[in-house]
Amino acid sequence: MKIRTTFVIETAVPLTHYLPKTEAEKITKCDNCALEIKNIWKLNNASAYPLVISAEGVVTENLLKHLENTGLTENILRVWRGAVHVRTCHTVRKVLVHPLDLTDRVKFIPLSEPNPTDGLE
Repeated sequence: MKIRTTFVIETAVPLTHYLPKTEAEKITKCDNCALEIKNIWKLNNASAYPLVISAEGVVTENLLKHLENTGLTENILRVWRGAVHVRTCHTVRKVLVHPLDLTDRVKFIPLSEPNPTDGLE
């Protein structure tokens, strides 16, 4: 009998502040997805691994363990971190070159001092 197994790999690139929360959400999502895939495809094993790296290149302690379990090398982390940095730089450059100009779309109304006689008449 052939052993049928698969990996569910979910990636995310949140801000560093949201890294632990995002990883926890991905673990829950991946585990549910892996269980469904195991049942639908009648597999012996389906494992879920979230690979989460922040937009600044920060990783959690679990990432290297997940890479090892999936058979991916640490070299993929260097490539992935480089791709994240390039994309972050692209986003920052786009904002700096074409900043949002809200003056065309927003009407600013000056605040006036409240009139003490309002509502007394």
